[in-house]
Amino acid sequence: MTTSTLRTRTIGMGNLRAFLSVAQHLNFRAAADELALTQSAVSRQIQALESEVGIPLFLRHTRAVELTNAGLQLLRAVEPALAGIDSTVRHMRQSAGRKMVAISTWASFASMWLIPRLESFQQAHPDIDIRIDASDTVLDLETSDLDMVLRYAPPTHVDAHAQRLFGEQLTPVASPWLLTDTLSRTMSIERN
Repeated sequence: MTTSTLRTRTIGMGNLRAFLSVAQHLNFRAAADELALTQSAVSRQIQALESEVGIPLFLRHTRAVELTNAGLQLLRAVEPALAGIDSTVRHMRQSAGRKMVAISTWASFASMWLIPRLESFQQAHPDIDIRIDASDTVLDLETSDLDMVLRYAPPTHVDAHAQRLFGEQLTPVASPWLLTDTLSRTMSIERN
């Protein structure tokens, strides 16, 4: 009978990126493609991590893998931790060189309001690069590499930290012919 020894040393960080990729894809080949490694290299990284942890993290099937309960627990810890590290590194890289502001907004706002004002901003701040992402996708500023997200939304559908920039005023517009025609029809109906 063998007894298992409780492992007390901390695990190395090198294999966690491979673990995250395999856990997200549930496939060694897809993880290898994402990481630009061979499938056997990813497999060795997972085996090394499982050896360090002391228990299996995946159940291996013919064409896919499945997370064990321990693997699921580790995924819940690793995913936000690596996302936070990646976000911090992105911000560090940006602050090391030229300053950059990354903005996401919907296409019509970018083209009709934001871009026409960029020239004067660039003249006032030539050391700041602007990157614009034209998208309506809901984004999390904590995990994305964006500095600002502009969205068109009712107040009940925005984050608590959002700030209202401005509202809109709607004015009905119609051709005089349409108004005359509609008014004539309305008066004709009222007479009958």
